[in-house]
Amino acid sequence: MPSTPHRLLRLGFTLTLASALVTCTDNTAPDPTAIPTPDAPRLFRTPTGLMSATAPEIFVGAGDIASCSKTGDSLTAALLDSIPVVPIFTLGDNVYENGTTSEFENCYAPTWGRFKDRTYPSAGNHEYNTPDATPYYDYFGDRAGPRGLGYYSFSLGAWHIVVLNSNIAKGPTSPQVTWLRQDLADHPNQCTLAYFHHPLYSSTGGTGTGGVVYSGVRTFYDTLYAAGADLILAGHRHVYERMAPVRPDGTPDDQFGTRVIIVGSGGIGGGSATNLHPASEAVNGNTRGVLRLHLYEDSYAWKFIPVTGGTFTDSGSTACHSRPSAGTGVVSPSLSTVTVSPARISASSGSIESAITVTAKDESGAPMGGAMVVLSGSGAGNIVTQPSGPTNADGIATGFLSSSIAGRKVVTAEISAVTIAQRPTINVVPGNPARLAFSVQPRRTTRGATISPAVKVQIRDQFGNRVTGATDNLTIALGRNPASGTLAGTTTVPAVRGMATFSDLSIDKAGKGYTLVASSGSLTPATSRLFNITVP
Repeated sequence: MPSTPHRLLRLGFTLTLASALVTCTDNTAPDPTAIPTPDAPRLFRTPTGLMSATAPEIFVGAGDIASCSKTGDSLTAALLDSIPVVPIFTLGDNVYENGTTSEFENCYAPTWGRFKDRTYPSAGNHEYNTPDATPYYDYFGDRAGPRGLGYYSFSLGAWHIVVLNSNIAKGPTSPQVTWLRQDLADHPNQCTLAYFHHPLYSSTGGTGTGGVVYSGVRTFYDTLYAAGADLILAGHRHVYERMAPVRPDGTPDDQFGTRVIIVGSGGIGGGSATNLHPASEAVNGNTRGVLRLHLYEDSYAWKFIPVTGGTFTDSGSTACHSRPSAGTGVVSPSLSTVTVSPARISASSGSIESAITVTAKDESGAPMGGAMVVLSGSGAGNIVTQPSGPTNADGIATGFLSSSIAGRKVVTAEISAVTIAQRPTINVVPGNPARLAFSVQPRRTTRGATISPAVKVQIRDQFGNRVTGATDNLTIALGRNPASGTLAGTTTVPAVRGMATFSDLSIDKAGKGYTLVASSGSLTPATSRLFNITVP
């Protein structure tokens, strides 16, 4: 079998169909339906209503499959026996516990191994329990893609299929993602499917209602979403779970979102949805089974098939979609922008931050939401805080840079592994002792009443930037005291991100021209503006 990228010729099998229009009881995921006429070829109705002479490709499989100590793999293999000839996918953790040669020969081969010559596998973390997953590559040979890499692609009818390896380097600049971007650019098919072992989002693991996130594969999702991929399959979680189409940040996107279906039901064991993700539409951890896909020219349909005795099933259909922007969907290194603010900070143990704002645009100038941004800065002593998630709907993501070592820092930003041409600089100068400054001054207040709004004091560097890493205790006291008043309230407060808030101060005697003085150890103190205390 050829290595990266793979190509698969249309399979030469015949589907036996009724001589009249078949009415499907499962109308959301119809099997191919023939409509013969005396003078026309047999036609097939796709889920979108298109009449086509091309039958759908059938693709079936699951992940988390075989074990010599369990029988679930035998039950799911029996399902594959009932769907002959069609190609099969695996979603990793093909054999437990460690993917050894003995386990492949004695546990996987007697069940799913019967279909090895038509299987398109992907690797899981259990394969990598054995160094370099060597038995996995030995067993599947060329079918697993290049040895040690395990990622490849092939065509199945009108569909482009991408198989990735979530167990090796997969960051924005990794060889795998660089290959993925080029592979997707070379195959701008209307319909694209990708599969690998680890899902970015799932509902299994921990507790809560926000779902479980495996951020290691976020770049996969980012790259696939930007290319308009329609469907991602994954395993790892020992459940079946279907999610609504989402952006890489997990938010709904019915128009351009990528649907995720987790099929960790190949035989090894069950699980439960203890932390339901907001996008989850169907989940079951008690039923072993396989997923059967019908891949049409413009759409796809799915059906979960349970093993004998199982009652859970799931089905549906969806049209394929285009890229998620009106533009080209390809990152423009010249139209995308990178800005920094402030551009001049002091080196104070890395506690002074400069915000780095990246705006991602494609080659048509349209903003690119859902893109992954990676920031870096030249020189030593840098602390770079990456954006908390992908770009928003306006294509914007923000990170930060601070440094404990003075110097000129050149900021570099990558968007979906594309280096942006604009490279702003942040000048970090030797830090002088920080000083205090009132950011919210005291105002005229009646005697005995709380000064409002609350007085706020910041710790700042010599450029006036707030030292966001400072947590010193700040004390406030009366400076000018024209009526011999007494200051009441909490007068010593710890700074939070370089700012102390005094929320309950009051003065008991009326007078004109009071001031407050803020101090903290060796920091230069600050004196407030004059303010009055009046009679109620």
